[in-house]
Amino acid sequence: FNLIPSAIEILQRIDNSQRVKPEIFQSMLELNTGICSSVHDVKADLQKALADFYKVCRELGAYCSATGTHPFANYTERV
Repeated sequence: FNLIPSAIEILQRIDNSQRVKPEIFQSMLELNTGICSSVHDVKADLQKALADFYKVCRELGAYCSATGTHPFANYTERV
């Protein structure tokens, strides 16, 4: 479960690119919502973004984790 630099390839393949954005390292992406008027809208928006995101990740053989810090990655080894 080590990190892999797949962000660019995921971004190139994803249909919902306005919800998925690059982050500081190529093994990281940011998912966000559009403007929502309720918590229910946020949930629906994120579920759609995640469904698209997970589909592309499965095609690439990548697993995803929502976290602030990877448990054993050394940031000096990231690209």
